[in-house]
Amino acid sequence: MSPRPKGVPGLDHLVFPVELHRFVVSKAGIRQAFKAMEFLMLWGIVADDLGREPTRHEFCEQWGESEPTYFRRLAQWRAIWPEDNSPQRVWEWHKSTRVVEEPRLGLA
Repeated sequence: MSPRPKGVPGLDHLVFPVELHRFVVSKAGIRQAFKAMEFLMLWGIVADDLGREPTRHEFCEQWGESEPTYFRRLAQWRAIWPEDNSPQRVWEWHKSTRVVEEPRLGLA
């Protein structure tokens, strides 16, 4: 996998519910919450591309990140969700609760 170019269309589904943002901010503060939500978004893109939970190597390769950066992100994640080994559970929850709007055809 090569790094995904910025501005890839079709990523607008990565809007997370306000309740999730509030929970993460309450657990970690605004700065760490931003980093955790970024990790969740990046994780979810790779997971959806693969159709399964990515490995550390796949995640790092997709985003051009080093393993130490990956482990820092994972440690920040575990500070919020200590029972999780990865963001996969939260990503799956997000996908299952996301409301997908039907396209509007402009018909009256």
